[in-house]
Amino acid sequence: MNSTVSDVVIIYVDQWRWDALGCLGSAAHTPVLDELIAGGVLFDHAFVQSPVCMPSRASMLTSRYPSSLGITQMGVPVPETTETIATVLSRRGWRTANIGKLHFQPHANRDHTRPHPRYGFDVLALSDEPGVYEDDYRAWVRSVCREALPELSTGLPPAAAVWQDTMSISSDVAHATVGPRGDYDQTRVFEQSTDLTHSAWVATRTIDHLRGLGRVS
Repeated sequence: MNSTVSDVVIIYVDQWRWDALGCLGSAAHTPVLDELIAGGVLFDHAFVQSPVCMPSRASMLTSRYPSSLGITQMGVPVPETTETIATVLSRRGWRTANIGKLHFQPHANRDHTRPHPRYGFDVLALSDEPGVYEDDYRAWVRSVCREALPELSTGLPPAAAVWQDTMSISSDVAHATVGPRGDYDQTRVFEQSTDLTHSAWVATRTIDHLRGLGRVS
């Protein structure tokens, strides 16, 4: 019997141009990804399933076109019974995890403290927007550096601000701006340590998960 254990790690990002890598001539500093590409395969004649992130992500993780899913725009939830890569792998004995953004549910009009549909994943550590909602990211920062919490959120997305106002929902989350933001119409400096960024949380939680499985020391 072959006792070799294999892992599959899918890294997917949000709002990147096709050339947003140092190895493709970008000014972005991406040494780790450049190294992965140097030792792997770069598909430079591919196109995305949808130019909109939510249907594109759902398509990638379900192996169905957005038109087949009925999800061709933002704000349309993926039905909880939809078969995903996680449900397929689970049937074959794999343990699966999603750490970071999933965005199978609209994030603006949802209570992020309530249970999220699992979509077949054994582990869900979710955060749809950096520091905006009470989620796994804010819980992690609270556990390692509570004083940094007021600096995490750049402001409520416009749709979230409208929903919270309409539903008379109040939140203790501190935001960098009063009222809805212009949805990232300008850059903003993260005033805390880079060890506390949203990206650092994803990396740390992923390493902790793999360490718990005995994959890394």
